Amino acid sequence: MPQNLPSGLIKELENYIFNSSKLVAIKTYKEHTGCDLRHAKKVIDAMEAKLRQSHPDKFTFRVVSYEKKKNGCMKPLAIALCGLVAALALILIWQL
Repeated sequence: MPQNLPSGLIKELENYIFNSSKLVAIKTYKEHTGCDLRHAKKVIDAMEAKLRQSHPDKFTFRVVSYEKKKNGCMKPLAIALCGLVAALALILIWQL
């Protein structure tokens, strides 16, 4: 946890992190400390990591690994293309 911060500010940052408002937490930390964006992000990332270990049940969402989810848009695109080809084939058949 960040040192030399009022306990009220730490609680506010924790609430932002717990409620999926990490960007707001970074902005708030940056405004209160005057540090640069990179440092603020490092601090909030470290806070989040510690909070996820100590209070995983307080988070409003679970972390989703994007590596596991490999659903792209190719399947719906292929289905739409097949539908278009079928529709064009029907139009050509009716015109004959």
